Amino acid sequence: MNVPGRRKTSSHSSSSDGQTTILGGRAVLAQDAAASMALWPNTLIDPSQLPRDMVSNFRRGTPKSRNGCVTCKIRRVKCDEVKPWCERCTSTGRKCDGYLPPAKKAKQLNSKPNLDFRHELARGPVILYTPSVDIQGTTAQRRSFQYFTTRVNPSDMPGNFEPYFWNNVVLKFSHIYPTVQHSLIALSAVYEEHDGRKTRGLNGTRPTNEYALQQYNKAVKALVNYISLNDHDPRVALISCLMFVWIEFLQENLDPGFQHLSGGLKILQHIKCSRQLGSSASSHFDAEDIYGSLERSFTRLKVQAAIHGSPSNNIPASSAGCIETILPIPDAFSNIFEARVCLDNEYNTMFGTLRELRDLHRDPGGSLFSRSAPEIVSECYRIGETYLQRFEQWHVAAERMIANSSNSQDAPHTSGIDWLRLYYLLISLSLKTVQRVHEMVFDDYTAEFERMVELCERLLCEPKAETRPLLCFDMGIILPLMFLILKCRVLRIRRKALSLLRLAPYQEGMWFRESTLKICEWKVEMEETGRGDLPESSPLPGSARISLEHTVKGDYPSMTYIRFQRGNGMEAVELTSKLEGVEGIGNML
Repeated sequence: MNVPGRRKTSSHSSSSDGQTTILGGRAVLAQDAAASMALWPNTLIDPSQLPRDMVSNFRRGTPKSRNGCVTCKIRRVKCDEVKPWCERCTSTGRKCDGYLPPAKKAKQLNSKPNLDFRHELARGPVILYTPSVDIQGTTAQRRSFQYFTTRVNPSDMPGNFEPYFWNNVVLKFSHIYPTVQHSLIALSAVYEEHDGRKTRGLNGTRPTNEYALQQYNKAVKALVNYISLNDHDPRVALISCLMFVWIEFLQENLDPGFQHLSGGLKILQHIKCSRQLGSSASSHFDAEDIYGSLERSFTRLKVQAAIHGSPSNNIPASSAGCIETILPIPDAFSNIFEARVCLDNEYNTMFGTLRELRDLHRDPGGSLFSRSAPEIVSECYRIGETYLQRFEQWHVAAERMIANSSNSQDAPHTSGIDWLRLYYLLISLSLKTVQRVHEMVFDDYTAEFERMVELCERLLCEPKAETRPLLCFDMGIILPLMFLILKCRVLRIRRKALSLLRLAPYQEGMWFRESTLKICEWKVEMEETGRGDLPESSPLPGSARISLEHTVKGDYPSMTYIRFQRGNGMEAVELTSKLEGVEGIGNML
């Protein structure tokens, strides 16, 4: 194991003695990485999973079999090697890609991976390469790297459709490029700090994770040094930037996360303009194309930013004209991955446009919502109808895919299908109500709301949910449940959705369970006070319904209000300790 050398200071700023680094205005002691182990007194890693030279005793095993199926190799799990499809895959609804001929497999394993991005564009056969789960570094670095591969593992998170990227590409690059390795270690340390506190039932303000920030600083400095080279690989910057985004989001620092996201999108756009990145349909739907995975990952983040609607979000939105440039929707999708990619593209174009239209509803000061002008309502209706037609085409193609594969060995995973159906309902309801003039219109979609509750409950109760991580990088059930609770006024459905929201992961993408739960409970309570003597089974009166709720700053920096429309007027309530944390929630409600 390498002995760490002299401590390096951050490229951001440093003290005269080289012992302090600065990140985002925060001082971080550049202490020895091994001392940071005190941050996690209760280890969550099984010692048997650690590298051999990190434990005193280990069980001697038999040589590993190299004859497993392609899918199990990519997932790095033991294959039962049943022919023609392994039961390890088929029993869980996964697609088993079968087995490679021994001769072809040996040839690929002897091939040397080529990391030149220019050669990546003219890709040949995929190299079956499983990166090591150990690295050369300090004990703390190796431990965090091991934690990422065993506990974080984004490929096992619900809604994830990029297992090859996280299981193979990210690990491979981390062995070669210091910026990727340090950013991965920082991400793992932040994730473990979250995981440990929630497992032990700790709440309140989190202590500063100095070790994670130290690794974060090293990653930024290494990236600055790397991109100064003439022959640098753009994929390295994009992978590092992607992890920077999640490091900030996991710490609830949305503004820095949006800045990193904007930077990554600019890099991708520059590559496209330089014609270094192809735009063919085959490359776009290739799950093992690195640029394709990166573009899809950043697109999904852009979608989250557009849906979230944070006032500090300056991510450029798509325009209505983009609808003419996206790929046509096929009669039937080939697999669940292709259906998800197509859905992401539709989200990306649609929500950017809807956010632009939402901003038109505000007054010039941006603090109030005004009544919609007739031309704005007409524009909303036209765009909503156009997108709704495309979403119906997507729905038909997805259902045909499900019907065609339900009786074969390549049946899509059940939770993946439920996820797609859930988000189809969410987006279609948003489109159908975009031209609404009052909140009573949501009463016409009670059946759709009940179906959304059913799908969310199935996703929460699936067998895999018992080992589901507390944090998730992708959109999950929090966003659909929030939309349902805010818009559905049937009290029994609202209560059921609230009970499910309390069981949701702590964080899914940019949405935090606790702050979402607070704003949902607040709105239900506020609206129910206007029910009067009407029974709970009766429709909620229009005069009691709240809409256009959004957060605004008061006269003092510490003052924040929720403004909303009820009846014909605007009202506002100051955020109290009961609503702590909701000021960061998006205004796309």
